[in-house]
Amino acid sequence: MKRTIVQITFRAALAVAVLAPAWAMAASLDHIHLIVDDPKAGAEWYAKHFDGTVPDGTTDTVLFGETVVKFKTSEAEVEGSRGSAFDHLSFSVPNVQAKMDELGEAGITVIRWGFHAKNTEAIAGIFLDPWGTRIEILNDDDLLGFHHLHVKTRDPIGTAKWYSKVFGAEIGRYKNVAQFKVLRFGDMYIFVQRAIRPVVPTIDRSIDHINMKLTNFDAEIERLKALDVTFLEEAHQSEVYRRARIEGPDGATIELVSAKPGK
Repeated sequence: MKRTIVQITFRAALAVAVLAPAWAMAASLDHIHLIVDDPKAGAEWYAKHFDGTVPDGTTDTVLFGETVVKFKTSEAEVEGSRGSAFDHLSFSVPNVQAKMDELGEAGITVIRWGFHAKNTEAIAGIFLDPWGTRIEILNDDDLLGFHHLHVKTRDPIGTAKWYSKVFGAEIGRYKNVAQFKVLRFGDMYIFVQRAIRPVVPTIDRSIDHINMKLTNFDAEIERLKALDVTFLEEAHQSEVYRRARIEGPDGATIELVSAKPGK
């Protein structure tokens, strides 16, 4: 079956205790790729259920404020996100029960809802989108909308340190929750949590890869090579931007792109 990739960028602003960056940020998270069946259907589904906007003249793009979702096709057979390094996405809504009821009535697979997120007062729920991506719904009045990308790993401390070392993000905590680490990229965060079972690579999973935008592409590529980062695809000039691909912890695929065309 032909599959489709959804592209998402973040602009989260969470109440997180983090240290100031030790150096200028080397990168920012530009987008995330998900896999679905049909670009138009994917755009309409995410726009409908999470208050996104499909820009005029497009059928494969959804905007959540400055957050961008794009869809591309893939010929690969793809499994869901559960069990991979990029385990799930999280959205914050005003009323979790109402949202989960809405999704259930729409025929979406609801895994669990109406529970308290650990060490918080937030009510949360978990479901699968129509293409197998695991999504958490929670209520965080400090950040409504897209909330975070959740990374699972057998070594959360080592994984958090890798993202910090490679991309210049400091490690902190989200509110009073102790069971996962938080990485800050400007106004964007990634949560890192210990996995009970072995984690599989993200390629050909419904959250296929993330894309990081480098402020000084060639210099950062040389720095990553000096850190012995594994390159899946060497730096090259695409139609507009400079690009490369690297492998993160637990087989996480990460695409690198220049912040400016050709640079």
